[in-house]
Amino acid sequence: MPGSAGGYTYNIPSVRHFSAFQRIPSRLTDGWRMTGITTFQSGFPISLYDSSDNSDTCNASFTFYGCPDRPNAVAPPVIFNPRTGTAGTPPNVVSNVYFSPASFTAQSPGVLGNSGRNFCHGPGINNFDFALFKDTR
Repeated sequence: MPGSAGGYTYNIPSVRHFSAFQRIPSRLTDGWRMTGITTFQSGFPISLYDSSDNSDTCNASFTFYGCPDRPNAVAPPVIFNPRTGTAGTPPNVVSNVYFSPASFTAQSPGVLGNSGRNFCHGPGINNFDFALFKDTR
C-alpha cells in the first residue's frame, strides 16, 4: 500500500520584538509550537468473489467457506463515495456502495470469471493530525 507520511514541528516566533506587543508578558507570547503528522495512502487492493460454484472447480461440501468464483467484469467499475454512494434503479436501489455492482455479472457455468485479482483499490487515507502547544517555565 504505497503512501507517504510526514511529521513536522514549527516553533512560532515571539511577537514581542514588535513595538506594539512589548508590553504583553512573555508568558503569553513566547513558547508556542505547532506540530502535526500528515498521512496520504492509497487504499487496499480489492478482489471480488462470487459465492456460487458456477465454475465447478471444487467440491463445496468439503470447504468451510465455499468455493469463491470470480465474476465477469462487463464494464470498468464506477467508483462512488462509500458514505453516500447509491447504485441501481428503483425499486432495486443499493445504498452505501463503493462501486457499482452493475459492472459485474455472474460467470457462465463451468467457466471462471474474467475479473482479476486485486483489480482496483479501496478508499485511501488522507489524515491530518495537528496540535498547538504552549511551553511555559
